[in-house]
Amino acid sequence: MAKCSVLSLLTTTAYIFSCLSLEAASGISLDSSSIVQGDCSDSVSLIQTSTLKNKGRINADKAGVPSANEWVATTPYKGIAAERSEVSSLPENSSIGQLLAYEPANSTNNDLFVFLPGSWVACSNYTQLLETVAPSMKTVCLPYDNVKALGELCKDDGKCWYEKRLAAHNGTFEGIAGNNIVSRLRSALEFLELKHGKAWGAHRSNLSASGLNFSSIRIAGHSQGAGAASFLAYQEKVARVVQFSGPCDPSEWPQKLKSATPANRFFAMASYYDRFCDWEGKQVPAWWGEGIVSEAAEPAYVAAESLESFDPAYSQTVISMIESPECKYDFCLRDSHDSTALNKWAPPVRAPYAMGLWQKLVGVL
Repeated sequence: MAKCSVLSLLTTTAYIFSCLSLEAASGISLDSSSIVQGDCSDSVSLIQTSTLKNKGRINADKAGVPSANEWVATTPYKGIAAERSEVSSLPENSSIGQLLAYEPANSTNNDLFVFLPGSWVACSNYTQLLETVAPSMKTVCLPYDNVKALGELCKDDGKCWYEKRLAAHNGTFEGIAGNNIVSRLRSALEFLELKHGKAWGAHRSNLSASGLNFSSIRIAGHSQGAGAASFLAYQEKVARVVQFSGPCDPSEWPQKLKSATPANRFFAMASYYDRFCDWEGKQVPAWWGEGIVSEAAEPAYVAAESLESFDPAYSQTVISMIESPECKYDFCLRDSHDSTALNKWAPPVRAPYAMGLWQKLVGVL
């Protein structure tokens, strides 16, 4: 058994997880001065092995995810968790949960993977996906203003959806200056470069109006975050776009706007059982607008026994026939919607997508 520790690098609540494997001590809640040591063994998620004090983290029942502090991870990276107050001066109630970042011991590329959560959900609910990508490349899960779903703000008003997307991208979302994804990402990278090394600064640029080097960024998101990722890629030329269960927008902007990012860099995944954000009625039409679905380029369908058959060289979209392992919402519709990216599979079972499908979509396999 390997000996390992969880150390608080700063006198704040930013934690570094630097050991190669970590075992949670059941019931322990870490604060800024905590050090936990123990024997280690294999499992799936590092961040989820411990419960971090965080008033902004969303209720686990609402997120539909299993409880934490039950599993272990072999981790060829170091993980960082930071409170909003450490990263920016934006109001506490304008985002949910902590920033999560991962720096691999041995990167396979020089890009940065940036993930945007869905409505009402914190980054801590996506650790299986994040830590599947983390061994290959620098990874950031960025809290942004997903406190309300855009559907709550806009209903079926397509113009409103476009205007809110634009404000959330680089404007004044909900009347709060700097409350947008571009500003939040810039602040996050400044924080990471200052506190955790100059390598994070490679994704900032003094030559662009945004202050970001988008050509080195792979942007991804789930649900509302998928729409935000797609919209960002329409505005900025990014290295890759990965959409999980989205976009869900009842708006024509995917069809009418010209994308700064070429269509061959867009990828998407949906659940066949998703009627929360109907994959046929909402997601596929958006993919048509992006140019990644057509009569000549239909989605690939995969089941548990055929996951390895997905080849992004032949299809940029994939529909999963795998049902959610849990059903907490009426008719399981929300569960299926969440199952493409959230921590739906309870330990010791790994999400089936972590065995290659997620990596193929992100472009690290």
